Amino acid sequence: MLNNRILKYLLVLGGLLLNGLTVYLYAYRGYTAATFYLWLASIIAVGLFFFIKRNKTSAQFRFTINDLYAIGLLLVIFMPIYLALIYYLPYQINTDEPTIMFFAKEFTNRPQPDLFGLTNYFNYPALIFIVFGKIANLIGGINLFPFRIVHAFSALIIIIFSYLFFRLAAEQIINARSAMSYVYALGGAILVGSNHALIAVSRMAMRDNSALLIEIIALMFLFLGLMRKNLFIIFL
Repeated sequence: MLNNRILKYLLVLGGLLLNGLTVYLYAYRGYTAATFYLWLASIIAVGLFFFIKRNKTSAQFRFTINDLYAIGLLLVIFMPIYLALIYYLPYQINTDEPTIMFFAKEFTNRPQPDLFGLTNYFNYPALIFIVFGKIANLIGGINLFPFRIVHAFSALIIIIFSYLFFRLAAEQIINARSAMSYVYALGGAILVGSNHALIAVSRMAMRDNSALLIEIIALMFLFLGLMRKNLFIIFL
């Protein structure tokens, strides 16, 4: 028991020290690969602390094969809406799409892009430009069609995680059982996916969905962690 307690304190202390060292190195020496790995190690160390400390007695909740059917149905409904004729619709007339692709290309093509840095595009964080740019490069390069595809798929992932979040909420908050929890979750996800603003923005070569994507995934883990009283899932 004592050794386990000491290990937990060492993990927290080590994570904090590594994080402090990361901030110091980044502030005085700029971004390097070592800076990123130190930051990653600090996250892993603190994550291990919460993993050891987690409550192993969790609430009984399991995703089932019906959830896969529901997700498949959502994809059948929304993939045509978000992907059909995406190169032609909407017609490219605004300056935001070329500007975002320009900054994505600028950061992605650097030998060692600063993952913690800011762009000159209203000082937005560079990381999402790098992530979207790297994915676009894998499917054809940073131009209109691949970048629109990447952004549209981010919306489809938002819809899927919205369904998972609503499934958790339906069983735990509304206390819906059996088929009704699937109906509530499907209805909520369809409502999210049918949002006209999400459809319009997602069909353009933008990066706006990134915040909503991170938020819905974080909410799902937060709700699941609170439901199971599991600090590790909350940490995630």
